[in-house]
Amino acid sequence: MPNKRGNLFTETMKKTYLLLLIINMNVVNSMSNVENDINKLKIDSLFDSLAINNEYMGTISIFKKNQEIYSRSTGFADIKNDVLSNNKTRYRIGSISKTFTAVLIMQLVEENKLNLNDKLSEYFPEIKLSNHITIEQLLTHRSGIYNFTDIKDYESWMENPITNIELIDKINENKRRFKPNKKFEYSNSNYFLLSLIIEKIEGETFKKVLENKIIKPFKLSQTYCCSNEQGNDIAKSYYKTDNFWQEATSTDLRITSGAGGVVSTANDVNKFFNLLANHKIISEQSLDLMSYNLKDSKYGFGLFEIDFFNKSGYGHNGRIDGFISTTSYFPDDGISITYLNNGFRTDLNDVLIKVLAYTFKTDYVDKNKYSELNIFNKSLIQLQGNYKRKKNDFKIKLKKNILVAQIEVGTVQLDFGLTPITKNRFKIDVLGVDLEFYTNKNLVIIYDEGKEIKYKKKGKLKNK
Repeated sequence: MPNKRGNLFTETMKKTYLLLLIINMNVVNSMSNVENDINKLKIDSLFDSLAINNEYMGTISIFKKNQEIYSRSTGFADIKNDVLSNNKTRYRIGSISKTFTAVLIMQLVEENKLNLNDKLSEYFPEIKLSNHITIEQLLTHRSGIYNFTDIKDYESWMENPITNIELIDKINENKRRFKPNKKFEYSNSNYFLLSLIIEKIEGETFKKVLENKIIKPFKLSQTYCCSNEQGNDIAKSYYKTDNFWQEATSTDLRITSGAGGVVSTANDVNKFFNLLANHKIISEQSLDLMSYNLKDSKYGFGLFEIDFFNKSGYGHNGRIDGFISTTSYFPDDGISITYLNNGFRTDLNDVLIKVLAYTFKTDYVDKNKYSELNIFNKSLIQLQGNYKRKKNDFKIKLKKNILVAQIEVGTVQLDFGLTPITKNRFKIDVLGVDLEFYTNKNLVIIYDEGKEIKYKKKGKLKNK
């Protein structure tokens, strides 16, 4: 569950273990034919390098067409007791919990127990301007209600149970951020209130409703909510300071509830998103409602838009204590990737970009086409260089006798393999684009869905 205060995880620690972490890697499950689906060797190599540098702790799971094709765990679930993480390690998933909550809301809509246009005042009239706030505005973070994790004294009570009434009072004590539906602004309070609405309608605790309507019927046996359980299969979270891992705080999950109180495995989270995408938990119409405004606002009902070049999907991320989590589902490819991490990292996104690249095989090339067209290194060397257009640029390089386009995404450099169509025209399969080179004009034209984009060559690259 996102929180802006970095000191939340350092200054309020109840226990601190100053241990040098030596991360052990544990390959927990890989299908024998996974090489046909993803670049397993490169993903393995990526996590091998992270293990050597003692950097990352957590579990990653990749599904394709509803089946797990890759899973790997790094580091410890519990450093003090030398408990290694594995594919059954359960992590606090933070705000990915919001997707579970949104699905429960859509189930109630399907059962005609709730309407998206219903007002918050029907359930909590004590909330300021509740007669102007709809269920849909809570789902899409357009209510203007103050985010309770931004309350100044939040750190003083986040590890201790407080009543729902007390938390509502704390939210009400703070000014509204804006008038309902004026804009999008992420607020955990929205999903806390949705949890309470679910409880009022169903006459059960949020934890019990989640069990009865999602966890048990869909056999997500490693998932639970809203209780602070401990055990060897439940990860603790950590912050790294001067190459040492220190145990982070432990937020009371009864407070976070449907905003960030779910605990699960990477495998179970992937199962949940695949069930959702295949209309097993809610209808196709309901999923369409959850995702209909992603392109406009980037946030639907408990879903963020996830884009990777020409790949488009949806998912969510989360942060609570020292846990960082992310999950993405790409409908066109039937691929989902979940990474649950219990060793806080600010650069986790760089790792995920590389995993996406290896999953979608950005470096895939049909090497036979080079020999079939009699394309030799002498002519390929002439195509190397820096190609620029306004503020955008990329490199064309010759690597192992094939051409690759090197593109920077943030701080990550990705290689996209080029398969020849003719001696001057190439395609990048994963992006669905063609590149035609004009060496006499120092020019390349990229053809993308009917568009022609010109890049000029600026400088040469030395072939190594």
